[in-house]
Amino acid sequence: MSTDPLHFALENFLASLPVPPQLLALGEPTHGLEVFPATRNHLFRYLVAKHGFRSVALESDVLSGLRVNEYVLGKSDSLEEVMASGFSHGFGTYQANRELVVWLREWNRHHTEAEAVRFYGFDAPMENFWAASPRPNLLALVVVRKILQATFEDSVASSSLTQ
Repeated sequence: MSTDPLHFALENFLASLPVPPQLLALGEPTHGLEVFPATRNHLFRYLVAKHGFRSVALESDVLSGLRVNEYVLGKSDSLEEVMASGFSHGFGTYQANRELVVWLREWNRHHTEAEAVRFYGFDAPMENFWAASPRPNLLALVVVRKILQATFEDSVASSSLTQ
């Protein structure tokens, strides 16, 4: 058992629940203070290592968060680019968020795909003036839809010719 007071408090809290949680939310009373995300990182590392949690979601643009997830899974190489474009609200400038991203990538580098930890944003990409325009993503979805529709129509046409 850890002697860390935060780990002790977390273990007591988890033990008080009737079943282990599959989702645990950690809120912060205000943005801009490094102590809250630093504490979040401390608790999250413990939850990953000791309780098998495999996802972290931050209050940041959901589409930008995909870039962070690619990075932590080792599929892209530029930490600077991820910190600049993978967060909304300027959260990529927070040292604790950088430390979290670096830690996630390092964890994933030493663990199997099943043990990998994924990163998610959960804000809509249009919820306020800080978020990037959703236009490029929506246009990409239109293109994907047209490709899928054409593929489906070709498949239907092919199957009706063979009958």
